[in-house]
Formats: sequence, structure tokens, C-alpha cells
Amino acid sequence: RAVIATEEAVYAKYLSFRGKIADKVLVWDGRQTSTDVDINGIVSTAARKYRLSESLIHAIIKHESSYNPSAQSKVGAIGLMQIMPANAKRCNTRMNKLWDEATNIYCGAQIIKEELQTYKNPEKALQAYNGGPRAVGKYPESIRYSKEVLASAGVYELTKGEE
Repeated sequence: RAVIATEEAVYAKYLSFRGKIADKVLVWDGRQTSTDVDINGIVSTAARKYRLSESLIHAIIKHESSYNPSAQSKVGAIGLMQIMPANAKRCNTRMNKLWDEATNIYCGAQIIKEELQTYKNPEKALQAYNGGPRAVGKYPESIRYSKEVLASAGVYELTKGEE
């Protein structure tokens, strides 16, 4: 999908911070992963189940893995939403199941929902999602990540439905 919004509109509507974050805003382009899995359908179902916006889930996936279900970080985070193996138990699943796209998305959605309930602030919740509870308000990388994900979610909301 084409992004119609200008960078200035993104700044004006979705960014409450200064800097060059908009240069790093990633927009979901509607493409599926290399598998035959219906990522859009899974995201939609997870969003309904956990009462989250599809845009937020898509933005997390785009920033975490660029829609690569085989992504694995150097610290061991797995799959589309880059779930740490230790969080498998938190999601009532086994580590090896995190490679399944649906399990990974549902687990990531559950975790971000729990963080939103804990912190009652999307930026802080995303910082915890990215770097754990110790990262909230402390790690520049997690602070930047939270702003970029929220900006990407905003751009997706602005542009969804446009061809």
C-alpha cells in the first residue's frame, strides 16, 4: 500500500516528540510472510481477543522481525513478535511452539496487553515489551523503540484502506 501521508503529517498527528524518529517509521505494506499463513487473519483475531488495535500488532511485528517468521535475535528472541523463550511459560506454551506464527502473534499480543494493563501508558508498555521491566524510562534504545512503534501504528491507521 502506498503511504499517502507526508512526513510533516506524521509528525503533526502521531509524534509528540522531537528528533529523527520519523525517518525510522516503518509502515506495514500488506505483504504476507514467505509462508502460506494468513498473518492478517491471525493479527485480526489476536487484536479482537486481547482488545488491541491491529495497527499496534502490525507495527510491533514490522519493527521486531520485518514479517520474517524465522527471525531470531542475537539474545534469542524468536519469530514475528520476537518473543523471548522465557516468556513461553507466561503465554502457557512451550518454547518450540513460539516458531508457529499464530502462537507467536497470540503470545506477543498477550504480553503487550499485560504490559499495557501494568503501565497504563503505551510508551512504557512498549519499553517493557522491548527490554523488560528494567528498561522502562531508562534505556534509550527502548525509549526510541516505543516512539517508533507508536508512530508506525499511527501511520498504518492513517493509511489503511488506501490503495
